[in-house]
Amino acid sequence: SGGRRFWLLVDTIHALFQLTHADWSPRFDVNPEQARGTARDLLGQAARQQIPVHLYHFPFPGIGTIKQRGPAFTYSPIAI
Repeated sequence: SGGRRFWLLVDTIHALFQLTHADWSPRFDVNPEQARGTARDLLGQAARQQIPVHLYHFPFPGIGTIKQRGPAFTYSPIAI
């Protein structure tokens, strides 16, 4: 990979709204508190380190980049 990274975050978050409402969890999270913390940590790392991500439940193609805006995040899909 020449030192490049790509994260498969798959079920880390399930919907776009979780980027701006990190305190909301879908009913699928068995441990909502841990899920929220994990999502914030991973999204923050992806934003800081500019690591492209794949989020399975996001609109096609589900591959893009994350930026942090205060306590919230934004997602920009890649152009295919």
